[in-house]
Amino acid sequence: MRQTLVPAALLIVITAVLYAPTLGYPFVYEDLNDSDVFLRQPALSDVRPTRALTEASLFVTRALFGGENPMGYHAGNVVVHLVNVALVLLVAWQWVPPVSALLVALAFAVHPLNVEAVAYVSARSDLVSASGVLLALLAASLGSFAGAVCGVLLACLGKETAVMAWGLVPLWAWATRSAFPVTRWMLLAAGVAGVGALVLSWPHVSVAFDAALIGRTSAAVWRLVSLVFVPVGLTIDHDWHGVPSWLQGLTVGGMVAATVAALGLLQSRGHWLALAWLATMVWFLPRFVVPVSEGLHEHHMVIPSAVWLLCAGAWLSRSYFRAEYPSH
Repeated sequence: MRQTLVPAALLIVITAVLYAPTLGYPFVYEDLNDSDVFLRQPALSDVRPTRALTEASLFVTRALFGGENPMGYHAGNVVVHLVNVALVLLVAWQWVPPVSALLVALAFAVHPLNVEAVAYVSARSDLVSASGVLLALLAASLGSFAGAVCGVLLACLGKETAVMAWGLVPLWAWATRSAFPVTRWMLLAAGVAGVGALVLSWPHVSVAFDAALIGRTSAAVWRLVSLVFVPVGLTIDHDWHGVPSWLQGLTVGGMVAATVAALGLLQSRGHWLALAWLATMVWFLPRFVVPVSEGLHEHHMVIPSAVWLLCAGAWLSRSYFRAEYPSH
C-alpha cells in the first residue's frame, strides 16, 4: 500500500484540477430553487435533524466565504468529493490489488454520473451522506463495529435517505466475508429503527404502493445503472411522468427477475455484481413506496455508483487477475 501513496495523491490532485472550473460557476439549476438556504443565516429551529451535518458544512461555508459567494459553496462540494474519492480508494484497497484499487477510485473520481452531485450546491447532502456510508463500508471491511456505527450515524446526519445504510452495511459485510458481527448489527439497527419511528413519527410519512410510482422508479433505476457503464445521455426528467405504462411494467418485471437472480448468484463466481445490484435495491427501496416531489436523478447515484465500481473492480480482478481475498 505504501508504494501507491504517490499515485493516490496524484489521483486527488487530478480530480481537484478537473473540478476546479466549478469554482467559477454561479448557483445553477436546483441551486436557484434553494438559494434562500445559502443566502440567509437560518435559525436553530430551521435546521433539519436528518441533515444537520450538511447544514453545518453550509454554515462553515457561509462563515468563510459569505452567503452570496457561489465559489465557496462549489469549493465545499469539491472538497467533500475528494474525501469520497479517498474513501473509495481505501475501501477498494481491502479487496483488490493496489493498481486495481487506483483504477476504481479514478473511475469514481471522474465518472460523468457524479458531476451533477458535485456541481450542484443543493446536492451537498448526497455527497456528505456518501462520506458517512463509505466510512461505514470501510469500517465493516475492517471488522470495526464501532466505526461502522459512527459512519452510518454521520451519513444519517447528511441526508435522511442514508437510513438505508443500516441495511447496506450488513449486506456488504456478509457478501465480502468480513469479520463483522452482522447479527449484533441487525439487532442494533432494529433498535434504532424503533426509536426513530417514535421520535420522527415515521408512521405519518406518506407511503403508497402505487403501480405508477413503482414503475417510474424501476425505469429510473435501470436507466441510472446503465449510465454507470455507458455514461451517455441524461435521465428523462425529475418526475418521470413521461415513462409509458408498458415500459414501466417491463422494467418492474426485469427488476424482480434481476433481484431473484442476484440472490442466487450472491455466493457464486459472479457474486460481486450481484452484490452491486442488491445494494442498489436496498439503497433505493424507499423510493418505490414514498412519493416525493421528484424522481431519481443523477445526484442520487453517488453511493450506488461507488458500489457498482467497487464491485466491478473486484469482479474483474478476481476473474482476470486471479486476485484472492486478503486474510482478515
